[in-house]
Amino acid sequence: MSTARYRIIFAALALIMLLAQAAAAADQAQSAATPDNPSRSLLSLTAEQALQLKPMEREIRDVLLRERNDLAALTSLLKGQPDNLEALRIQKDVSTRKQQTEIAILEVQARYAVQAGRQEQATAIGKAVALLKERLAQPVAETEVTE
Repeated sequence: MSTARYRIIFAALALIMLLAQAAAAADQAQSAATPDNPSRSLLSLTAEQALQLKPMEREIRDVLLRERNDLAALTSLLKGQPDNLEALRIQKDVSTRKQQTEIAILEVQARYAVQAGRQEQATAIGKAVALLKERLAQPVAETEVTE
């Protein structure tokens, strides 16, 4: 096996281990909802409690729930994935999905800022969204593996 291939395999295994650690940390964070971590608190609510949320909080909760479902699906694809390149692609998808969630939450907040007449805040959030979208649109370097 070539040195480049060993490096790719090592990098893939390292990413898989990091993802597993991140998933375990996310599970702990969800079970330890605190006022300091409102997004995780939103995920820990019962359906009845969620009905009591303000409209913006409900929308953000919906975004977070969709992300949680998407990440669970990606994580299940990653488990036992024998193809290292496919595992790397899935990891990139996880990263992209998390960035999309951040953008979606900011867009919700910007829309509500506009509705409340807080144009300066909405503009600042809009600039942050534009930067995040620009970063997300940048191509990620592809890994080449020769057989």
